[in-house]
Amino acid sequence: MRITTLLAIVSLFIASVAPLQAGGGTFLKAKVNGTVQTQTILGPSDGRIKTTALNNARIFDEFEVSQTDYELVVAIESTGLYLVPRSTGGGLPTITVAEFNSDSETVIDTKKRLVSVVAPLAVGTATNLFEDLKGTVVGSFRFTGTFDTPTYTSVVLSITGGGTDQVGPNESAILKFKITAKGTFTQTP
Repeated sequence: MRITTLLAIVSLFIASVAPLQAGGGTFLKAKVNGTVQTQTILGPSDGRIKTTALNNARIFDEFEVSQTDYELVVAIESTGLYLVPRSTGGGLPTITVAEFNSDSETVIDTKKRLVSVVAPLAVGTATNLFEDLKGTVVGSFRFTGTFDTPTYTSVVLSITGGGTDQVGPNESAILKFKITAKGTFTQTP
C-alpha cells in the first residue's frame, strides 16, 4: 500500500517533516553502528577506499557536541535521528543528524505489533559528514498497546546513503549504518 504520510495510518510520522522542537515528542535512546567509506588518493592513478567506524562517538564528534549535554535519539513523531539536549533549560538547539522523508512505504502487522517502513532520507542542513546526505532508510518500529493508540518501544533501522567527506580528495562518503533504539529518553527541565 502506498502511503505518502504515515500519520494518517498511525501516530508514527507527522504529515510533513518539520523541525523537532526541544522538549516535545517521544524519544528512544539510539545506538549507531556502521561504517563510512571515503577515498584516499596515493598517486595519479592509484586510489583506495578507506573504511572507518560510524558510531555514537563519531556522531558526537562530527557535530562537535558533548555526550554530557546531548542524547542521541530516534524521535518517533519527527521520524529521524537527532541529538537532543539532555535539559530543556540549557538553551541548546536540537540537532538533526538524519531525517526521514514523509514519502514512505509502510506495512503494519497489528498482531505482531510491528510497523515496517522504507523511506528516502530528507535533505538536511548539516555541514559535516552528514552534509547533503541522501539515501534510504529501511526498518521497523515495535509498539505495545493497540494499533489506535500505540506506544513505541523499539526501533531497528538500516541506512545506506551518501554524504560529504570534509577532508578527502573527492568529497564523497558512503555511509552504511544500523540504528537500534529502545528505552525512552526524557529531557530534564
